[in-house]
Amino acid sequence: MRPSVLATLSVLALLGCNESGLHTVDDEQVGGEESGPVIRVEPAEVTFDEVGVFCSTDTLVRISNVGTETLEVGVPALLGERAVDYEIDLAETLSLEPLESREATVTFTPAADGDSTAALFISSNDLARPELNVPLQGTSGDGEWLMTDDFVQNDIQAVDVLFVIDNSSSMGPEQALVADNIATFFQWFRALGVDYHMGVITTDVVQPGHAGELQGSPKYITQNTSEPEATLAAAVGVGTDDMGVESGLAALKLALSEPMLSGANAGFYRDDAHLSVIILTDEPEQSNRGSAHYIDFLADLKGDPLEVSVSAIVGDREDGCQGQCGGTPVGAQPGDEYIDVQEAFPGVFQSICSCDFRPAMEAVGITSAGIVVSFPLSRTPNDLARIEVTVNGVVHEQWEYDQGANAVVFNTDSIPDGRSDIFVTYPVVGPCN
Repeated sequence: MRPSVLATLSVLALLGCNESGLHTVDDEQVGGEESGPVIRVEPAEVTFDEVGVFCSTDTLVRISNVGTETLEVGVPALLGERAVDYEIDLAETLSLEPLESREATVTFTPAADGDSTAALFISSNDLARPELNVPLQGTSGDGEWLMTDDFVQNDIQAVDVLFVIDNSSSMGPEQALVADNIATFFQWFRALGVDYHMGVITTDVVQPGHAGELQGSPKYITQNTSEPEATLAAAVGVGTDDMGVESGLAALKLALSEPMLSGANAGFYRDDAHLSVIILTDEPEQSNRGSAHYIDFLADLKGDPLEVSVSAIVGDREDGCQGQCGGTPVGAQPGDEYIDVQEAFPGVFQSICSCDFRPAMEAVGITSAGIVVSFPLSRTPNDLARIEVTVNGVVHEQWEYDQGANAVVFNTDSIPDGRSDIFVTYPVVGPCN
């Protein structure tokens, strides 16, 4: 007796898998039996939505034996002028016992624009239908896609912040600008309750008492320090008695290496804390070790480059900078090696010739506290008005799109909290989604 259409569909819906990759059901789950080997292919037609040229999408096709005797199936073939656009991952004959099935993946990868029509040809020992053609239909072109990038906001509990301050004779005004904006820098640590150690070294690697040694008293500042902001501001004003060889990167390495780590700087550096380095100088690095040496040092120090941030308030790359601040000339030589190191890690670059350090110190504070405000997208949106940002499932509107960085940048008064789930959905135009 032939089963009803509903019964046959019930068979297909209840199919399971055995270790051979074939699918089986019990006889009692079938509303009846068809005599002999009987083939059924689901779906009867395969249709693919529009994809970009040379992009791929796929779907499953199931070949089943809904009869009472063994079904022998030949190797499927692809036919038609656009058969080259399709592929099936079944390259063997099948022997299906009654109520067994096998799934195969059909992939559509169009090689040209327009409609693509082909057929999946399947032969078997089904007496009624020994040859079966399954129509394949797809469309290709530079279609529009909705992309979604997902991010998780950092949740940093402890940070070691090391200021590397140029103490040469020209640096008094710049030291004062940093000290004057310490409250702006500090606000993020207060707001987040971060466990911090903050210390200051100079770029001087010659004089005793410098060469990577923490300056001021106490040697470093913590949440338990009395008036921590004022203490840090005073420490940043390290003076201008450098011997004339500014080597901030070399001093940084000395400060975070033995014998300093367990000697003069004991207690400052913590293995389990995020490390933030802030460099202020109007001179180039003069240690001649090369920026790659110091990038490797910092990466190896933590084992994870994301556990380090570097910010640099230095001269502009290649040509340095010149300017006037309140009628006073300012200038700096190129800080190329400092910028190399800064760009290797999260952090901020600011030209030291800027007359206003407040924006830079705010951005440095955000980065030093471990907060991420800029989230680069994996593709370029084709319609900025349709970018949607959600934070923990709620639509968030306090952000801007940075075209140069192709990134969503949150406003400083609405930065997502630590561990927040951030999703950015936006439209893009082909070739692939």
